[in-house]
Amino acid sequence: MQFVNNIKGLYLVAALALVLVGVYLYTFFNRVKPPEVFKPKYPADEAFVLKDLKYGKDTLNYFDLYLPKNRNAQTPLLIIIHGGAWVQGDKNMFWSDMATDFYDEKICVANINYRLAPKAKLNDMLADIRSVLLYLRNNAASFSLDLTKVHLLGTSAGGHLALLYAYTLGEKDIKSVTSFAGPTNFNDDNFYLLTQQWGLPNLYKDVLGKDYIKNEPEVIKASPIHNIKNIPVLLIHALDDDVVPFSQSKQLADSLQFKKIKNQLFTLPNGKHSPYGLNNSFKGVVNETVLKFIAK
Repeated sequence: MQFVNNIKGLYLVAALALVLVGVYLYTFFNRVKPPEVFKPKYPADEAFVLKDLKYGKDTLNYFDLYLPKNRNAQTPLLIIIHGGAWVQGDKNMFWSDMATDFYDEKICVANINYRLAPKAKLNDMLADIRSVLLYLRNNAASFSLDLTKVHLLGTSAGGHLALLYAYTLGEKDIKSVTSFAGPTNFNDDNFYLLTQQWGLPNLYKDVLGKDYIKNEPEVIKASPIHNIKNIPVLLIHALDDDVVPFSQSKQLADSLQFKKIKNQLFTLPNGKHSPYGLNNSFKGVVNETVLKFIAK
């Protein structure tokens, strides 16, 4: 009888030992691990220039991203939108120099390509700008990028796109717009006649999907001056511009002034319609004007 009791005791001890081992193993393998510290792929204390980032499916959906050293929440992001009459142009032309200039001033810069007419229409171009912003938001942590101070800058057709995007899709996201000689009023007989002189007789149809008829909804929707929102605007234009008349910027500046919306019309005495700075001799003062405006 004593022998049987001893055997039962041993079984009990063994069972208890197994339970204790099981508890230990469960606790060991399921212990709470300390959270891993996130390490961005592109740390803020280093500088990076990333070329040809793909943000969409089209062959033109690429952009370059310039990330200065020691960027932080106070570092602006400037999105550059090239010109080319909505049918041509490329970020790797003059706008690459522009991007480098602002990057050297410790500004984050996205220099973008976008779909062009006639294959793409105006809404496609605006959608591409939105896609770039979405890509940057989705990857902001990886880039050590703050998106609370997003500014748009465009030249010529790019200036038009920058203004129209801010007014129609970016009112909550865009802090300011700089337009270098960008068209502001498609609902203008004289501007329509100018597009014919450019050698682009079908430009309205290629960009808007319909030819010019004054006061048509498509023409009104395509005109920044008819879609104004409370967003600060810097307009840079040469008095002797022979492609997009100075009056296009002056009309918008007058409308903004009337509505008491922050704006600045920076007038150059000459320079015609050069893609960057409107003339290299004005490059320094133009850059300084842009930097001061987006810093306000």
